[in-house]
Amino acid sequence: MKGAGALRAAAFIGGLLALNEVAVAGTGRSLSAWMSRAPRIDGRLSPGEWSAATAIDLGAGVELYIGNDGRTLYLAVLDANDLVSTPDDALELLFDDEGGTAPVLDDGSWPGTPCHAMPQVGEGWIDLRNEASGPHANYREYAGGYCPAQLVNDRLSFGIVARPEGVTYEAAIPLDGPAPLRASPGQRFGLLLQLYRNGAPVGCLPTCSVANVTDFRNLVLASRGCNTGPEPFGSGLPQVGLPLDWTSELAMGTGQGWLQSSVFADPVFCQENVTGGAGAAACVSTALETSARADALLRMPLPVAGQTAVTVRLLANFQVGGLHDYFSIYQRNADTSGDSFIFWLDTSHGGASGPGEALEFQLLFGASPPVELDFYHSTFSYGGQEGGFAQVDDVELLCGPTLFADGFDSGLSTHWSATAP
Repeated sequence: MKGAGALRAAAFIGGLLALNEVAVAGTGRSLSAWMSRAPRIDGRLSPGEWSAATAIDLGAGVELYIGNDGRTLYLAVLDANDLVSTPDDALELLFDDEGGTAPVLDDGSWPGTPCHAMPQVGEGWIDLRNEASGPHANYREYAGGYCPAQLVNDRLSFGIVARPEGVTYEAAIPLDGPAPLRASPGQRFGLLLQLYRNGAPVGCLPTCSVANVTDFRNLVLASRGCNTGPEPFGSGLPQVGLPLDWTSELAMGTGQGWLQSSVFADPVFCQENVTGGAGAAACVSTALETSARADALLRMPLPVAGQTAVTVRLLANFQVGGLHDYFSIYQRNADTSGDSFIFWLDTSHGGASGPGEALEFQLLFGASPPVELDFYHSTFSYGGQEGGFAQVDDVELLCGPTLFADGFDSGLSTHWSATAP
C-alpha cells in the first residue's frame, strides 16, 4: 500500500490484539439483508439499487448498506462529508471467520498460523482505496502480526467514486472461495468496518475505538430470500439450528419459547417433527414453558423489497394443551400500522393433528410493505403442563419474476476464474 493515510491505517490496526485462545466473540448484532438482485458495483448508488439492504447510520455523514445473497456479501458506503477521493480515503474490513463452528464462525481469535501466499486463505484485513496508480484492494492476513499485503483486485469487485452527494464506495465480496472471507447464508462472522477520510477513521462498525478481535461486530448473514426454496431447520438438539437472522423471544412469561425440534420421537417436548417436513422443525412446547401464561414469538424477516405479490408456503402443526391456547401468524409492516392478521387456530377452531397442515397465503401489500412474518403461540396451561405445542417447517417465499444476478450484474467474474482449477 502507499500514501500517508495507508500508513496511519496500518498503524491503527496494528494496535489490534490477536488472541491465542477461543473467547466469547463479538459485540452487538447486525443483520445483513437478503438481496435478490445484485447491485452494479461501480461506485454509484443508483436509485433503488440498495433498497433491499440493511441501512446503518454510522454518524459523521456516513451511511452504510449491507446485504448478501447465496454467494456474495454486498457493501455500500456514502461519505457525504467528503467530495474528493484521495489515497488517504479508504474502506477497510477486518474479519473473524475461522476457528468457530458454523453457523457461528467468529470465535474472538486470530490464531497465530504462518503467513500464506494464497490470498484466499486466513483472517485479517481488506483495504479498498483509490491509489495514485489506480484502484487497489489489498489483503493482509494476520498470523501473529500482519503478513505482507497481497493485491486481490481480481478476487472481489469494488468501486470508489467522488460524487456530488459525497464519496461513494461499493463492494461485492465472494463468500464461497476466491476471496479470503468465507461464510454462508444463515451464518455469523465477526466484522470491524472502518471508513477513513483524509487518513482518519470517521465512520466505524461497531465503533472506531475497537481494540480487540473479541469486540468485532456480530454480522448475521440473511439465510434465504425470494424463490430460494423452503427454509429448512436442520437436525440436532433443541436451541440449535434456528436461522440466525430469525428471532425467538417470549413476549410474556418464562420458559423455552421457540426452538429447534430434535429427533427423540416425542412432539410434546419438541422432540419430533410432526409437520410432515424432513429433519427438524421450529417448535414451541407448553411443557417447556414455566409460567401461568407464556406468549412465544418467532420473527422471520421478509426480504421482499421491490415485490408487489408474494406467496408464502409452509407446513404447520398445532396441538391444544389447555383452554385458550392458540397459534397465529401475522404480517408486520414497515410503518406504524401494526400487524396484519393472516392465520389463526385455537380451541374453538380445532388444533391440527397428525402430519400437520400445508398452508399457503398471500402477503398483504398496502400503504406499507411487509417486513416480517410473526409466528405466535400463546398458552394459558399453567407452568409446565404437558400436551400442547406448535410447529412450523419449510417456510418458502414465492415472488414474482426477479433476476437473481450474482457475479454477472456486479461485474464479478472470479466465481468462474478463481474458485476452482
